[in-house]
Amino acid sequence: MIPPVIDPIVQRTGADCALAALAMAAGLPYRTISDVALQLTEKPHMQGLWVADMRRIMRQLGYTLRNVKPDRLMEYGCGVMVVEFPKGERHCVTVYHDLIVDPVNGLIWEPDAYYQDSGANATRGLIIGEPIRGRKSDLPKRSKSKRIQTSVPSHPRIGPEKACRTVRPRNRKAR
Repeated sequence: MIPPVIDPIVQRTGADCALAALAMAAGLPYRTISDVALQLTEKPHMQGLWVADMRRIMRQLGYTLRNVKPDRLMEYGCGVMVVEFPKGERHCVTVYHDLIVDPVNGLIWEPDAYYQDSGANATRGLIIGEPIRGRKSDLPKRSKSKRIQTSVPSHPRIGPEKACRTVRPRNRKAR
């Protein structure tokens, strides 16, 4: 999902860069993201957010948030990039059509200039998916286990111990 225009949003406190970056990438008002964050997390404006918190916020708003490699984020057109500074601090910026929008000051940067000036390294890319269809209560609960139950509890040739299989992520290489 790429908003047709981006409104640079400046973060309100020292730790709400993720809220501002999500608002810009989703094309939503800062207040909307902030209100949901206050419902789901403790002190998001003072303590910042983990990626899991960002996922919960977007899910509550009816969107998905997917991981992508930081170097591939530019190909998607819009998203949130997590960067890490030399002292280990992390920060969220918005990527919009090959440009970086920094919520600290609202400046729009060429990526190379941003990395050189700030000394930051991109660590994670996040893209906002299409709206989820259905109400929140209709969405299936995500299993904490990495194993899923197959439709057949036991199979005559493989037995009940192999009725579950481990879900492994696909290895997708760039073509």
